[in-house]
Amino acid sequence: MRVIDLSGAWRLTDAANRAVYAFEDSERRTGSGNPGGRPSTVCPSFIAPGLQERASLPTPAAMRPPSSLALRPLVAAGLVDLSRGIVADAKSGVSGAGKGAPRPRTHFMHAADNFSAYGALHHRHTGELLEQVGIDASEIIFTPHLLPIPRGILSTIYMHSANRRTKAGIAPGL
Repeated sequence: MRVIDLSGAWRLTDAANRAVYAFEDSERRTGSGNPGGRPSTVCPSFIAPGLQERASLPTPAAMRPPSSLALRPLVAAGLVDLSRGIVADAKSGVSGAGKGAPRPRTHFMHAADNFSAYGALHHRHTGELLEQVGIDASEIIFTPHLLPIPRGILSTIYMHSANRRTKAGIAPGL
């Protein structure tokens, strides 16, 4: 049987990032049927070697994949000047604004006609972004926003090039 793990238990490897979900490291399952190493994402080239054969597969959190998919290839190719920082401006509809019963902030009736940032300094999915892209918390500002739409996710990424390049000069490095 193959298990798709929707919890945060397998998405993170760093203890400080895992602490956001209040998991004890002793709760993390081990054994040949469970994933270890890097967490998965929606992009096959990000999946850790051997993960496809595992019995349990972790899934990415909603707000993180668009930013990771945009940044990882650029950072890996050395095209981003990390010393100047990155801004990841992520937006989600109310269906992606967390689990559980609607709260006044996330209930569509209250969110309609509003556009607001949340978790700007301590968003729970920041650790996943850091681990997947391979950057330090000091190198990025990740700001999620709640849009007054039922669903959808969009991330706009702002960064400085490591070297002056044109659009045509960036593509070959990817």
